[in-house]
Amino acid sequence: MAHDESTLKRELLQARLVSAIFSDSVSRRFRVHVALKGGLAMRLMQGSHRATKDIDLQSDGTFPVEAARKWMTNLIRQTAKDLGLANVRVTEPKQTDTTQRWKAVYATASGVESHLTIEMSRRGLPDPEYVCERPVGGPERIPVLARTYSPDALLVSKMAALPRQAARDVYDLDLLIRSEIRPSPELLRGIGEERLRTLAAEVWQIVDAMGFRQAQDQLVPFLPREARDAFTETAWQAMQMNVAGAVQRWAAEALGGPAGLGAP
Repeated sequence: MAHDESTLKRELLQARLVSAIFSDSVSRRFRVHVALKGGLAMRLMQGSHRATKDIDLQSDGTFPVEAARKWMTNLIRQTAKDLGLANVRVTEPKQTDTTQRWKAVYATASGVESHLTIEMSRRGLPDPEYVCERPVGGPERIPVLARTYSPDALLVSKMAALPRQAARDVYDLDLLIRSEIRPSPELLRGIGEERLRTLAAEVWQIVDAMGFRQAQDQLVPFLPREARDAFTETAWQAMQMNVAGAVQRWAAEALGGPAGLGAP
């Protein structure tokens, strides 16, 4: 894959941070309380080419907010320092019982300012059967096992997020569906009856509202150069149809309704 300098530096910082978060030697007490989700989990579990600005974590909520705040802030600063990043600033814009968020701003070697967001939801982890471990490279090339959402848990979390109308969710869902990941009705019911009813009734409109121009703006900057040429309007429309059809069918099945309702 070919990315620009800013993306490559951010991905290196992400990899080092994920390695540190799940390293026994650094965070033995913390690592058992969290799991990786979102774009980085998609890369670890499915080999996704889509880069991401964020590190998204899910916590069981039992690790104290203040202890997690201090620990993560120090970890970001130390990791950035170890990588030789300049002008590093770490802020803590949200620290509540349900969500913790950190933002790192730093300069690359050429002086370009770059950003990384680390967000941790404290609303509970999936059941253990939906949490996996995948190796990530540590700074000494010693693999670290990162706890991450399983593919079917990733799929359900992406389904639940569809109403926010972010093109990355369609992109990720299409990859999961083409990889033949299929969620159980029991797992789907965990996102709640109201969300399932919204998806069963409105998913075609939700997905169709994300036009090709929006998808280009939101996705192309995060794709490697060789994938950008393949991201055409025809390809995007095929993703939309694949995702809307599968999501509507699965939502209806989880609600006990007909398996196929068809496009509007």
